[in-house]
Amino acid sequence: MTIYHIGKTFELTHAALKRTPTLAAAILKENLSAAAKEYRTSFPTFEKIRHAVSHSSELFRDSENIAKNAFSGDYDDGHIRIENSSNVVVSNSLMGRKYTNTIDGKIISYEISEATKAIVYQCVNTFLSGFKPAYGDPLPSVPAPRW
Repeated sequence: MTIYHIGKTFELTHAALKRTPTLAAAILKENLSAAAKEYRTSFPTFEKIRHAVSHSSELFRDSENIAKNAFSGDYDDGHIRIENSSNVVVSNSLMGRKYTNTIDGKIISYEISEATKAIVYQCVNTFLSGFKPAYGDPLPSVPAPRW
């Protein structure tokens, strides 16, 4: 859920800056854009992951939803291997440090790891650095979570 909330914060801040020209003129928008772009590249399906986590029981509650959300085809990510299959459901699977789900006919996943945490913190710090001209030093610090 944190991955989703941070991604949405980047998007909503960008939208809010259009309505606050004084603040928008005082910040480094390129830092905010760089953070958001890197985040989207690193977590391209963060909205779908959030939906799959939050609504997992709804995704597969009946045959109509199963047909809509199940995966068909071939897939191999090193944790899950599927060959020439149809209507495969992966629901809230945690194998090692990889969380996986099916939604909208696709298999989506993300890794719960120090590497993932590092990407999140790099993007958040880049994003916050964009506000330095408007707010000065010290910027709010974000303590690293203990995973």
